[in-house]
Amino acid sequence: MRPASGRIIDFVSLQGNPGTQSAYRGAIRRYLDFVYGPVRKGHHATQEEGHRYEELAEDYFTGGYNHAVDLQRFAASLNAAKTPPKTAQFWLIVAKEFFKFNGVIIDDDLWKMTKRRGPKGRRARTREATFNKDLIQKILPFMPLQVRAVFLTMVSSGTRIGETLDLTMADIHLDEEPVRIEIPGDITKSGDPRTTFISREAAAAIRAWFGVRDEWIRSSANRNKGLLKYHGQEARPRSGEEARLIFPARATTIQASFWGALEKAGLTMEDISCCVGTGYGRNGIPFARAVESEITCHGKAAQWLKPQIRMVIDIGGQDAKAIRIDETGKVVRYAYNDRCASGTGRFLEIMAASMGVDLDAMGDISSQAKNPVSLSNQCVVFAETEIISLINAGRELPDIVNGLHKALSHRVASLARSIELDSEITMTGGVAKNQGMFDALQDALGVKLIRMDTDPQIIGAVGAALLAGQTAAGNG
Repeated sequence: MRPASGRIIDFVSLQGNPGTQSAYRGAIRRYLDFVYGPVRKGHHATQEEGHRYEELAEDYFTGGYNHAVDLQRFAASLNAAKTPPKTAQFWLIVAKEFFKFNGVIIDDDLWKMTKRRGPKGRRARTREATFNKDLIQKILPFMPLQVRAVFLTMVSSGTRIGETLDLTMADIHLDEEPVRIEIPGDITKSGDPRTTFISREAAAAIRAWFGVRDEWIRSSANRNKGLLKYHGQEARPRSGEEARLIFPARATTIQASFWGALEKAGLTMEDISCCVGTGYGRNGIPFARAVESEITCHGKAAQWLKPQIRMVIDIGGQDAKAIRIDETGKVVRYAYNDRCASGTGRFLEIMAASMGVDLDAMGDISSQAKNPVSLSNQCVVFAETEIISLINAGRELPDIVNGLHKALSHRVASLARSIELDSEITMTGGVAKNQGMFDALQDALGVKLIRMDTDPQIIGAVGAALLAGQTAAGNG
């Protein structure tokens, strides 16, 4: 038997976890506030106000309202209020689904008209989701376990939401430190496979999620079966694909849970004055308002942290970049290598694996070198073979590691010289944590590098935060 018309509580109860339910409830109430005028007097609805929302919802679907016109007017009001596009899109989708739940269908043409009236995301080039640490810690406790694991994986690794949700159990190596994720080429935007790593906090969240994952899948199957029966449909046999995925959930579910976590934490997107995304995963962050390039972010942060800096050399796991900046942190020239692993942290990772040493220990091992080797090959494939030959020939491990650092540093130094060296240079990115590589690059450049006081791995995030601050202040 179908519930009474307009029942918010029945619609919300179908959404599964409390975070998603909270987000859906908030979206419906916001829509009803638009139609009837505000009901809530405070940030959270009282029990009496909750009952009032139920009454309004019932009236709305029995009182002869023009739902399609109201929805378009709602979209236009969100646009006028400069509501963040992602937030507005979510509220509109929830309203549409609530309509469907109550037997009101918005056809494709009307839906397109509605979306055209709502806020539109500007086409951007790059930005990094940068919530400050305090804000993240406020939100995380209110996220469902799976959503928390997804969120931390994306933030720490730079994977896109689609890539993250397509990862299988075979793609993650939880027995390694740091935890490695192999992203297959068939799920990346470029079509090329790549490797990334996640933080300890993200790894802990995934392990905790694995503790309840099987039960979640079973209960999810039962919920879906009941929902299909409710709508008079037959439940189809499950394909088994869900059992292979690390996170068997849809992007819309993850996004809805994020909004729910914000609400439970007593926050709204308005409390985040500007959320910016950068890095390889920048376009996959569903709650980022804009994006900025890694090059722009690293340049901005470097100048802000050390005003004298005029060149940044950023070596990450997937590429290496040389960036010249002016006195304001604005990028003047840049060059980068993202086609070959020999100029990146991936080169060191592969070599460390072939030697059986911990990637984090390479800097200390390198410092013990007495007679560094000279590598004749910079190609990863041939260099790996050469390393094995050197080990078999009895060369000392510190000498080999030191030689690897020199080979990589000469390649990066050549990249930097292509845009003319400056005397005030810093090194950023995860590879900057490797003291052996830091020293080798200084030697290759013939310049003493300026060391950052801030973790070099988060310089891009710092730059994105600075740019977000400018945008929020109306200066960018």
